[in-house]
Amino acid sequence: MSKKINHIQILIVLLSVLMTTLGCADKVRIRNSAGEEHGLLVDGQSNSGHVNDRDRVSTSITIDVGKLRASSSTNEIIAFTKSRPVAIRDNVNWTTHRDIEEIAFSDKIYIPVTVWIVKGPYTDKLLKAGNAAVYTIGIFDAENVGIGFSEFEIINKTSMTDASTYYNFAPTADPDDWKNNVGWKDDRINIYYLETVSGSSTTGRAVGFSNFIVLGENFGDIAVVHEIGHSFSARHKSSPDFNKKCIMWPFYNTSDPFLYFSEGELFRMHVNSTSALNSVYNARPGLITRSCVGNVSSDQCVDWRKRLWDDGVLLAN
Repeated sequence: MSKKINHIQILIVLLSVLMTTLGCADKVRIRNSAGEEHGLLVDGQSNSGHVNDRDRVSTSITIDVGKLRASSSTNEIIAFTKSRPVAIRDNVNWTTHRDIEEIAFSDKIYIPVTVWIVKGPYTDKLLKAGNAAVYTIGIFDAENVGIGFSEFEIINKTSMTDASTYYNFAPTADPDDWKNNVGWKDDRINIYYLETVSGSSTTGRAVGFSNFIVLGENFGDIAVVHEIGHSFSARHKSSPDFNKKCIMWPFYNTSDPFLYFSEGELFRMHVNSTSALNSVYNARPGLITRSCVGNVSSDQCVDWRKRLWDDGVLLAN
């Protein structure tokens, strides 16, 4: 009898180990999903050491993230999906048991934009502004930015006194001259349609990575997306191992389409305290902000090259 009991005890132990290794992975449950595919980056402690940005992509609202326990470094979940802002939950209480943790997406953020047309002809620039608005909205939607535009207001300033004084924005120009004499609204991104920016008719600039944007008269639609990206603290990406179709690639032109934001860039757009989302709109009150400026990567700053989905040229990484 004692021998049978020992066999049963051994079997129970073996089953327990098997369940621990195969059947007791931790889960993340998604709340307030838009019904699209979800991407996760997860931090915690595994048997082999600290896990930083373990990635998962799934159409399910309950996602297996492997077995984790509390780390002495970061314990967090970062989530991405279509039509929702990046979601972050820090200080996750991973245990040695099977954990089912939740992360909730906020609703899509809507911000207003005002376009000040300084250099005409007005009817041509009005059409150009409308096309740029449609293009920008489409890219932001396709790239899971989680930001929409509540308004694309267009104001005609072509007939203002001394309008030609404000046609050209030099590298040393003072934005206050345009704010005070052309127009300005504090609660939105302000875009000025001029003749040249830094001597070029095809370039643009988000001055101080803020909500003040100037564009030369021959800009392409991608320039609007690129400069608004700067307003949200995204920086130029010119690393040779990064896709040159990235929207923040600095050498864009008007004929070659640039289509992609990485998840590392989206993370910064939402989380950086310097992003207009936080510094101008306070669109994420009470939520986590960090200083992940530039291309710095750490346990708290997602690598700016991180892609959860293929971007059309490079595979997810």
